[in-house]
Amino acid sequence: MRKSLLIGFFLAHFGMLSLLFGGNRERLLVQATGEGGAFLTENYADKSLMRLIGNLRYDKTYTQTYFQLKIRLAPEVYGADRSQYAVKTKSIFTLGGQNKSAFAWRFDLNYRFYYYDLGQNANIRYNIFYLAAQGSWPRKTGAAWLAQLGYFYRDISGQPFMRLDSYNAQGGIGGRFRDKLNYQLKLYVERFLIHESIPYSERGRNSGTRVGPLLAVRYAQDYIFNAAYLLVLEQNRLNRKTVVEHSVRLVAGKYLSDRLSLFVYIKYFIRNAGNEVVEDHLTYTPLDSENWLYAKAGYDVGKNSELFLRFGYLNDTLPGRKEELSGWQILAGFHHIFRKQ
Repeated sequence: MRKSLLIGFFLAHFGMLSLLFGGNRERLLVQATGEGGAFLTENYADKSLMRLIGNLRYDKTYTQTYFQLKIRLAPEVYGADRSQYAVKTKSIFTLGGQNKSAFAWRFDLNYRFYYYDLGQNANIRYNIFYLAAQGSWPRKTGAAWLAQLGYFYRDISGQPFMRLDSYNAQGGIGGRFRDKLNYQLKLYVERFLIHESIPYSERGRNSGTRVGPLLAVRYAQDYIFNAAYLLVLEQNRLNRKTVVEHSVRLVAGKYLSDRLSLFVYIKYFIRNAGNEVVEDHLTYTPLDSENWLYAKAGYDVGKNSELFLRFGYLNDTLPGRKEELSGWQILAGFHHIFRKQ
């Protein structure tokens, strides 16, 4: 029922905006990726992986507003016998704009559904909903005040049944340094509640507060360097001591020639769990629970096509469970972009 309402929300708003406003410009972008190779994991399967990824993006702009729709479908198969697999979907609706005084605003609605069939009675379903509103106010110095409010929940259907509710806010300042480097410095605050869905009891719940600084930089000149670091201090009702968490994101690389590129990708969080006394299913796990670090070498075989080789490490933490889907990956693949503008 909840999923049907969310899908209806997407379609209704998409259709309403298309009919009420004559867009000045629209763009449709479809991308398809296929990759496969070795997955050196000790958890499941027979050390092989095949993944297909489809992405659709539709943009429409007006005089002072814009909206965007993104849809992603990514089935994964572990093992040659195809007995273990995962299906991951994501839909994002964005509405934003900017007025004459340069105040910029934006609303994001994000829905994700992940399904894992990993054998050993490990069928898991994640329903994730995320809503965010953000704005920026320019200053005379060239910088801008930044603010964002958000809410997300994550339902876990499996063993055990769990739900996470999170209310978060962040605010700070952003700008440019010497016209080359974009930066943001913000304070992040979050209040969360984790509880067993069936049955509900005081013993089967955890709640707490998470606070910390967030620094992000972006550089795109002769090479690309985008990085963000979040330090979180967490207090929850089941621990006497503060839990420390570090979160790092990085995209860095460049084109070595007209066709050859080399990039490094990192998305990782490290939680100091040495002093925790919380059961695994009551431990806080971020919205993006997949950790990865890998290097990718790509070669453009056409205007919109690329062959690539990826090598790196994946750790899918599978929130709510003791197990993790982790290991080194060596994958080869093909990426193609279909454009309509």
